[in-house]
Amino acid sequence: DTLSDVELLREYATLPFRQVVFLEVLGFRGDKVKESLEQVVSVLETQSSTGPLLQLGLAPHSPYSVSPALFQEMKKIALRHTCLSSCHVAEFPEEVRFLHAGKGELQAFLQERGVFDASWVPPGKSPVRYLDDLGVLDSMVAVHLNHIDGDLEILQARGTRAVFCPGSTRWFGRTQVMPVRDLLDRGVAIGLGTDSLASNDRLNFLHELRVADEMLENVSRAEILTMATVGGASVLDLPVGVVSPGRPADLIGFRVREKPECWHDVVFDRDRKSVDFSMIAGEIASGN
Repeated sequence: DTLSDVELLREYATLPFRQVVFLEVLGFRGDKVKESLEQVVSVLETQSSTGPLLQLGLAPHSPYSVSPALFQEMKKIALRHTCLSSCHVAEFPEEVRFLHAGKGELQAFLQERGVFDASWVPPGKSPVRYLDDLGVLDSMVAVHLNHIDGDLEILQARGTRAVFCPGSTRWFGRTQVMPVRDLLDRGVAIGLGTDSLASNDRLNFLHELRVADEMLENVSRAEILTMATVGGASVLDLPVGVVSPGRPADLIGFRVREKPECWHDVVFDRDRKSVDFSMIAGEIASGN
C-alpha cells in the first residue's frame, strides 16, 4: 500500500497480514527537498520497529511531482535503510510530453497549485530514461509503465520491478497499456496492483485478475495468476507466493462449488468459488 498520512501507520501495524507500506513523497520544487527528506527520515527512524509483518518503503510519487535532487536523495535513504522504492512511471501521454518539452497540462496543473519549479529544465527524454539518468531506476518498483516504447532493454538491464494496474488502466480508458508480454519474455518481475480509489472503482484483487485476463490476450491465466502470487512477492522482496517447505504459509483458501477443467480458472470465475479462510504465517487469520 502507499500511505500519505503517516499517522495511519499505527493502524497498519495492528493488521494481521503481511504488508509493505510505501511512504509517499512529493516535492517538485527544489526548495522543498530538505523538508520532504526530514519528514521521511523521521518516520523511518521512529517507526524502525514495526513488527514482523510490516515493512516500510519509500514512494517518490512520479517524475512530474518529485524533483531530480529529491529522487536522488530518496535513493540514498532507501539504500541506508534497506527499503524498497516505488514510483508511478510512464503512466499517461501528458507525463511523456511534460518531460520532453516541459509544457502542457501537467505544467499548468503544477503552476495552479504553486508547486512548479520555474528553474527546472525538461530532460527531453522518456520517463524511464530520465529516471535511469538520475541513477534511481535500478530495483525500483515501477507502477504502470504504459508508455515505454524503446525502453524495454533499460528496464531489463536495471532489474526494475513492474506493477500492472488493470482496473486503473481501464478506469482511465487508457488505449496504451503496459506491454506485459514483452516484459515477461525479458524476465522482468511483474506484480498486480489496484492503484487507489482515486483511479479505480474498487479495491478488489480478484477483480484485478479478471480485468487483466480480459485485457491481456497474449498472456495466459496461469501467467496472470503467477503475477498475482510469485510475481507480487518477487516485486516486494517477500518470501511468500508459493507453497513450499520453509516458506511462510500465507494462503487464501477457496471453497469450490464444482471442479473446474483447469484449476487456474477458479480464481477468475466469480460464481464458482467463495473464500473459505485466510492464513498468515501458518496461523488462521479469518474464516474456518
